[in-house]
Formats: sequence, structure tokens, C-alpha cells
Amino acid sequence: MKFDYVEVIKKSWKVAWQYKILWLFGFFVGGNASFNFSGGSSSSDSDFSTTTTTEAIDTGKLLPNFEEIQGFISEYIIVILIIAAVAIFVGLFFLFARWLSKPALIKLAEKSDEERPTFSKGLAFGRQFLWRYVLVGWLLWIPYILFVIIPVAIFGFFILIDLLDSEISALSVLPFLGLIGLVFIAALLAIPIYILTELSHRSLVLTDTQPRQAISIGWNLFKVEWKKVAALWLISVGLTIAASIALAIPFFILFAVGVLVFFMGFAAIVTSLNPGILIILSLVASIVVLVVIILASLVKGLSGAFFTNYWTYAYIALQKHNTDASESAVKATS
Repeated sequence: MKFDYVEVIKKSWKVAWQYKILWLFGFFVGGNASFNFSGGSSSSDSDFSTTTTTEAIDTGKLLPNFEEIQGFISEYIIVILIIAAVAIFVGLFFLFARWLSKPALIKLAEKSDEERPTFSKGLAFGRQFLWRYVLVGWLLWIPYILFVIIPVAIFGFFILIDLLDSEISALSVLPFLGLIGLVFIAALLAIPIYILTELSHRSLVLTDTQPRQAISIGWNLFKVEWKKVAALWLISVGLTIAASIALAIPFFILFAVGVLVFFMGFAAIVTSLNPGILIILSLVASIVVLVVIILASLVKGLSGAFFTNYWTYAYIALQKHNTDASESAVKATS
């Protein structure tokens, strides 16, 4: 039986577009469906040919003045604490909302053929699987953080401190290039963990099992259907890029309008024009900002719902394909 990638995309979009309540949960989940990496260099081969260990560039001490920083903190300590407290509260709220929304979306997508998704049902599903969902993520990502991210971060810290506290030369840049290579390798290692996390979360919610068993089911599916899983991830990357390009045009237009209104307002202030004009320009600018915020929120909600549906229906299709393939093999040998 041939695996139908197009059907997975079509059903994911149909359900996400048809049931707008999914956008609310999708807003907190977000639309990050893949890992995107980019790198670049501002130096060419000719730059290094003229820079040797004996002709080092003296950059001076680039480390910050800690006395000035300490004075600033002492002067504005209350404001800093308030801002930090608000930021921590908002961050924890969105983190908890994401933990609640992801399993809600997965279960609502599965049951969308049987019953209409509602907020109350989604909330109930989210509470049902909340801590098991979180535990699956911890079991998969904590080892990666401990054995990959933290060592690379420590190595990078000492490399950067050494660069800031010494003269820059061709040889001194080599450890920094090595750091970039390690970061790239760490990013590549994150891709299979990300995919395994998506599969394990589906096995957890759709089979109502325990975290370790869910990871085992996800890993077995990953091993058996790794080619199709890799193709699904690449498709998600392509969809993310295509959506980003398509959405960049209207958002760029709105941004350009906002910039134009800003400069018109600035010119009005400088030239002391009629206050009525300033009020009109302020209203236009406010409307543009409001439209951008609303559109960005709707896009984020739709994107989050679509990509969550995408991996949910992909998991269901993979399981069905794997079962059908096993049954065909049994019939062939009998």
C-alpha cells in the first residue's frame, strides 16, 4: 500500500481551517514545525591571507565595565525586579498553556471525524494528558541537553572569553570555527529527537499509554518507517518555508505602511502641522499596528493547528501503513 503524503497535508489543512477553535490552542502551540539552520561568514580567503599570528589585530579589551553595570543595577533594582517578575510570570503562563494545548490539539484532531471539536473538550483532553505529555518531552530532551547542549555551551563560553580577552588572529579564530561546527552537529542531532518527540506524543495521547511505553512505540515506528518519517519532516520544512515566503509579502506591505505613517507623523511634528493631522496619523498608525497583531495571532493559531494536525495524521497513516505491510507479509508467507 502506497503512503499518501498529499492526503496527510489535505486533511491537516481541512480540519485546521474548518474548526476555528483549534486556532486558539494552536496559538499557544505555535507553528514551529521544523528546525531551520543558517550560517555565514563575513570574511573571505583573502582576509586570512593577510592576517597571521605575527600580524594580529589588536582589538583591545572588549569585556564590559562591570562597575558601571553594578551601578545601573543598584539604581534601578526595583524596576528590574518588577520587569523580571512579569517576564517570568508571562513565560510560565505560555509554557503551561503550550503543555496543555498540544495534547488537546492531538486528541481533537483524532476525534474530528466523530465529533465537532470544542474548547471544553480540548481543555479536558489537555488536563488528562498534561503531565504525561511533559514527562515524554523531559525523558527525550534532558539527556540531549545534559550531554550535548551543556558541554557545547561550556566550550563556547571559554572560547568566546578567550577571544574577547586576547588579540584576534587567524589561528585564534580556529577554535571559534570548531565551535560553529559543534553547534551545527548539535543541531543535526536535535532533528531525530524532535521527530521522535512528535511520534511519542501521538502514541501517548492516541493510545492513552504511559510515557516510557509511548516513547518505545514512537521509537519502533521511527525505526521501521524511517524513510517515510524523514520525508514527512522534509515536507514540513518545505511547507514552513513556503508559508513564510507567502506571508512575508502582506506583512511587509503592512510594515511599510506603518513606517510611512511614522515618518509622516514625525514630519508633521517637526513642521508643526495642524494637530488634527497628527490625530489622524496616530489613528492610522494604531489601526495598522492592530491589524498586524491580529493577523499575526491568527496566522500563528492556524499554523500551530495545521502542523500539529500534520504530525497527528502522519502518525495515524504511518501506523496504518505499518500494520497493512505486516498483514501483507504474513499473507505472502502463508
